Amino acid sequence: MGLDYYSVLKVNRSATEDDLKKSYRRLAMKWHPDKNPGDNKAEAEAKFKKISEAYERRRKEKKGKAARGGAVVFMPLPAAGAKLLHRQLGTESEILTIDIKPGWKKGTKITFPDKGNEQPNQLAADLVFVIDEKPHDEYTREGNDLLIYQKIDLVDALAGTTVNLKTLDGRDLVIKLTDVVTPGYELAIAKEGMPIVKENGRRGNLRIRFDVDFPKRLSSEQRHNIRKVKSIGRFKETKRTDGISTSDIIKRILKDYNQYIMRNLTRGYSRKDLGVSYVKEKQLRVNMGITKLKEKVKEHQEKI
Repeated sequence: MGLDYYSVLKVNRSATEDDLKKSYRRLAMKWHPDKNPGDNKAEAEAKFKKISEAYERRRKEKKGKAARGGAVVFMPLPAAGAKLLHRQLGTESEILTIDIKPGWKKGTKITFPDKGNEQPNQLAADLVFVIDEKPHDEYTREGNDLLIYQKIDLVDALAGTTVNLKTLDGRDLVIKLTDVVTPGYELAIAKEGMPIVKENGRRGNLRIRFDVDFPKRLSSEQRHNIRKVKSIGRFKETKRTDGISTSDIIKRILKDYNQYIMRNLTRGYSRKDLGVSYVKEKQLRVNMGITKLKEKVKEHQEKI
């Protein structure tokens, strides 16, 4: 009489494939020789071998029936998701579904127990998938935040402008800039970042980091006009939302422009190319001006 694997695996004959697998795993863990050292080891080895043989025979019989019938067995898992993964062992095939959750981070692991490689007299391994992130052309992920770099010209940095962005989900985002913007200035837009896992409805921030595009050369009139802006103290002193005053902003921009000139002089540009008249006592005398800039600054202050 052949081996009664139902009896060995302690299940009735109406047991499902899942019931057989669970019972086999439970008994194999119980009688594994490594878990039964000492006097019980010989008995454990015999029972573990018998359990493994019963399960292996049952598995081979099932495969044989499928092969004789020329059929391929598909076992769709009851889960909703966008990713379908095909797994095939011998004549058995199975479709595994991964339900990708919004906000999952790089390195997130999805485990399918007992769906990995199967070998005789061994427990089936787990199948583990690890999430990776495809880089985006414009956005960078930092935790739950999204970071994007935006370049604006000097007039817009001082007088304000509107920035138009396309979000990852295809929406048009319009951001009005009212603060004076310096190189490296960062603006955070709440709830426009990545969804936060396990916190339904919550999202990180969208952080816009600005760079200011300084002009490479200025006319004499522009240099003359921008020089007048340095007398900004005659205007009404104001502060932007982060507490920095308008005069401090102007000083910082002039300092940044001086550093820009210095960097480009060391790269081989002439003072004439950069619109610089002369250097005196290691201080670049930069007349950085754009026509009507003074009027735009006044207009900006009147709105505050």
